[in-house]
Amino acid sequence: MTSLWEASAVRPQGYAKALEGDRSADVLVIGGGIAGVLCAYLLAEAGCRCVLVEGGQVGAGVTANTTAKVTAQHGLVYDRLIKRRGADAARLYFEANQAAVAGLRQLADAVPCDFEEKTAYVYATGSTAGIERELAAYEQLGIPHHVLPSAPVPVANRGALGMERQAQFNPLKLLFGLMPSVDVYEHAFVRDVSGNTARTDRGSVTAGHIVFASHYPLV
Repeated sequence: MTSLWEASAVRPQGYAKALEGDRSADVLVIGGGIAGVLCAYLLAEAGCRCVLVEGGQVGAGVTANTTAKVTAQHGLVYDRLIKRRGADAARLYFEANQAAVAGLRQLADAVPCDFEEKTAYVYATGSTAGIERELAAYEQLGIPHHVLPSAPVPVANRGALGMERQAQFNPLKLLFGLMPSVDVYEHAFVRDVSGNTARTDRGSVTAGHIVFASHYPLV
């Protein structure tokens, strides 16, 4: 089955190469999903010589089938964080996630990827007690929000808590738009990592640092 993202994003040609022989780099990124490509792109922007190797095709795994959601709202997390770690830690968690949303918003200005600002919602299908506790946490932390008597989703529910200024985007359009800025090698599955060298059937890459951005289990 073709995902929505695969059906609407055009893969760039000529930017993914075959790894033949040995290479060296400042940083090696293993995994060509959105996490790996974003990591390699940001490292290259910071001046690192970065190589990315992907066992199959860039973006063909989780990224091709993921959601479009970009948000600091992760279920009823803020009430739990306040109770377990305190309000300061909960606020830092929110701010870090919002910084990521803002970073994607800025990146989308340069790489068209259907970025749209949206409100994220968490809703109750049964008891509303959890939503009410989370609302109190939002108010304590100063998180922009609003409350609806019913969430705008095709599921019967008893109320929703909205976190404002979140977003959605097309992850493959972003990934493909970043590919020209990344030194990418496809069909280079890493068989072994020893020290600072990663070995594939087509050659090896030795780097000062190695970032694993692939499926579990790792090597």
